[in-house]
Amino acid sequence: MSIQWTNQTRLTDLDFADDLTLLAESGDILQEMTMNLETEAGKVELGISAEKTKVMQIGGKRVANPITVRQRLMM
Repeated sequence: MSIQWTNQTRLTDLDFADDLTLLAESGDILQEMTMNLETEAGKVELGISAEKTKVMQIGGKRVANPITVRQRLMM
């Protein structure tokens, strides 16, 4: 199957990047962004893999509460 993209071109497949980076100034904001991403991704039947997700902090105070997805800790 394909869809008409332009008069002369048909779209036959979609390629997805499987990485995403969220940048936040605090752990609370990052948790909220993560929850929003999970909600929006779920609308198109995509999900976040907590096992494959990494959290990196640069500078500032250590995040007090770990970032979670579906009650699973992200490292």
